[in-house]
Amino acid sequence: MTTFILILNFGIWKASKNESDYIWPHPLKSNKIEKLTCFQNLIPSSWMFFLLVSRILSESGDADIIQSYMDEKNYQGAVQYATQVIISPNFSPNEISIYYLRGQSNYQLHNFVEAIEDFDRVLNSTKSDQKMRKNAHKSRGFCNINTGKIEQAKIDQQKAEDEELTKFYNEIDALYTQIKTATTEGKYDVVFQAYDTLAEKCRYSLDMKIEAAKYALKLGLEDKFLEISTKVVELEPSNLEILELRGIYFLCNADHDFAKRHLLTCAKKAKDKSKCQKLNRYNNEFQNYFNKFAEAENTSNVEDASKFYEKVHKIANGACKNTSKLWVKAETLKARTMAINGTIRGAISYLNDLDDAFPNNTDVFTARADINFNQGDIDEANRDYQAAKRIDDKIQHVNDRILEIFNIHEAERNVNYYELLNLSHDFTKTQLKDAMRKATRLYHPDQYSDPAKKKECERMMAKINRGVEILGDPVKRAVYDSGDDPDNPGFKAQQEKQRAEEERLKREAEEAKLAREQAAKAAEGLNDEKKAQLLNSDNINPPRHFVFRGIDFGNNGNPFGINGNPWIVDL
Repeated sequence: MTTFILILNFGIWKASKNESDYIWPHPLKSNKIEKLTCFQNLIPSSWMFFLLVSRILSESGDADIIQSYMDEKNYQGAVQYATQVIISPNFSPNEISIYYLRGQSNYQLHNFVEAIEDFDRVLNSTKSDQKMRKNAHKSRGFCNINTGKIEQAKIDQQKAEDEELTKFYNEIDALYTQIKTATTEGKYDVVFQAYDTLAEKCRYSLDMKIEAAKYALKLGLEDKFLEISTKVVELEPSNLEILELRGIYFLCNADHDFAKRHLLTCAKKAKDKSKCQKLNRYNNEFQNYFNKFAEAENTSNVEDASKFYEKVHKIANGACKNTSKLWVKAETLKARTMAINGTIRGAISYLNDLDDAFPNNTDVFTARADINFNQGDIDEANRDYQAAKRIDDKIQHVNDRILEIFNIHEAERNVNYYELLNLSHDFTKTQLKDAMRKATRLYHPDQYSDPAKKKECERMMAKINRGVEILGDPVKRAVYDSGDDPDNPGFKAQQEKQRAEEERLKREAEEAKLAREQAAKAAEGLNDEKKAQLLNSDNINPPRHFVFRGIDFGNNGNPFGINGNPWIVDL
């Protein structure tokens, strides 16, 4: 075509050569041509025709390049090239095929919003042919479904007349019908399942996921709520609706730090901040009143304890259901208040009821353990503390109490049984029996009605019985007199040996570290060879014959342990 236009213009120039000196015509400056024959009107029009064909050929070339990217499944490259063409100065909005190809590439990349914009241009243009329009409707229909725009997808489905799109749309429409029916009948589990399926099919629809998350929360499906809401946060971290939902969830789950994080972000970004601010105030006030209750409990102030219990109970009832962890946490204060008031059995009974209704709740375990601990029943308390630790090993109060109980048991194991039974080291069997009778009369638990005193006597009787058992057995007595544990002969010596070995390793590691630091300082300013000799000296890194816990590691042992810890070795 280009060759034809050049030949045509050359012919016109030859025909006009006899009339005048020919100035090559420009379509925008045709008034400069003065002496032309009948070809006068043909010269500028031929140039315009040439430019038009050139532009068509150029558009076709760009489209071919974009299509070649798409054929190679390099959709990102196709989008980038198409965008460069569109933003170029010579691009005409009527070159609709470029928008169409970019839309199809964005669709393949799951850039559905951008794809819809390009398909809108194609479908609003009069330059697109029937085949292009149907394909645009089909792809835009899938984009609309993926982004949850079901009404728009219906229009595309009708105009595309595509079997695949129609089948997909009908599946979505059936789920919507199911949701309407189930909502009317109050079958919220069915509603959730339908929204959950929609969220999977409309993968990039935030609205579907948020609705699924709402019903998961309504049904108490915590794992599903967290799974779905996390996906929403990944797609749109500042989505206010999901921030509020997650804030409510963490508040009612008594996870105050996570609740605060979500609710503060929500309050900062929301136009109507009142709800998020109110929930965050609930969160802060609950913690504040809970801490004040603990202060009242420590001073046995029943009046203040009752007041702060009422406040946290009101917050929990106002913000959450009476099955939430926050509500249960508030109710444990009721039992604690009863204990402060001296109603120990009632408090334990109430906590037992809570435990039956809400199994494996750390707040119930901890409250019951605290009451038993304060009453001197440390073995019963330890069972609940250990149960709480198995669920959450980061509760500081629980860990502190477990350590305290361990130390109490250690002190009991190290008790002086001679002093306990008021015996000399050369006692007779008769004296041992007399000591046993006297201690029993003094500490027998049946003579006390007070539960705390009874527990204390039970523990004392356990020590007395243990002392009589050890001192009455010649073999165990000999081990005990040697300073060892009668139930584990040699264990104490082994512990001491191990402790001494660990201390030695720690000391050597610290000495080696100090030597290296001093050597590094001394090596400043030396050349590389002398520096290497100094730092690799046996004085700085001496070989060690390493023995730990009975295992000989030889000279290649690692005296510096695992992860830089000089006295912990992973065996």
